[in-house]
Amino acid sequence: MQKPQIAVIGAGLMGHGIAYLFAAGGYNVRVQDPALEALDKLPQRIGDICDLLGADRAAVEHVSTGPSIEWAVSGASIAIEAAPEKLALKQAIFADLERLAPRDAILASNTSALPISHVAAGLRNRDRMLGAHFWNPPHLVPLVEIVLMSEANRPAGDRLAAILRGIGRHPVFVHRDIPASSAIACSMRSSAKRLRSSPPGCATPRPSTTS
Repeated sequence: MQKPQIAVIGAGLMGHGIAYLFAAGGYNVRVQDPALEALDKLPQRIGDICDLLGADRAAVEHVSTGPSIEWAVSGASIAIEAAPEKLALKQAIFADLERLAPRDAILASNTSALPISHVAAGLRNRDRMLGAHFWNPPHLVPLVEIVLMSEANRPAGDRLAAILRGIGRHPVFVHRDIPASSAIACSMRSSAKRLRSSPPGCATPRPSTTS
């Protein structure tokens, strides 16, 4: 069975690493960025990751680039936004994604600084909108936080988590819609508190915001 197509919106610091992960997993990836220079550099940056990891450079062949969001999301099953942390910019991107992507496509933001509900403001269908926070650099850190605004997002989150596991990532669900980096910090503090209050040998830290 042919793997679904992935769209990555943004070819910068995070976008090129996210594109590599899916391409290395055998997915065809379309990367959009308004900066033509970033698109021109993308094959070399992905090739550099392959060389760093000692991986097959065939991943480069699974990535194509273009300046149009409409082109990037045509036929995509997942669209991941990795644009700069500017709320108005992200809101504009997701307005385009909702309008142009297939109706059943998952829409995900890699934001680590903004609540997903703020990014999703104005969308008609928020059920398929998620946070998908990859840690930097994505090709070296396997953790991906899937941020849910409500349980209505869970079906889309489960779909995304299954695909992420298939490319060697470790997805965790965050059930509080706060910036992703804050969510994991809260989780770590909560785990540490439980560990300190338990008898020796009786506790294993487990993030309270994940499942």
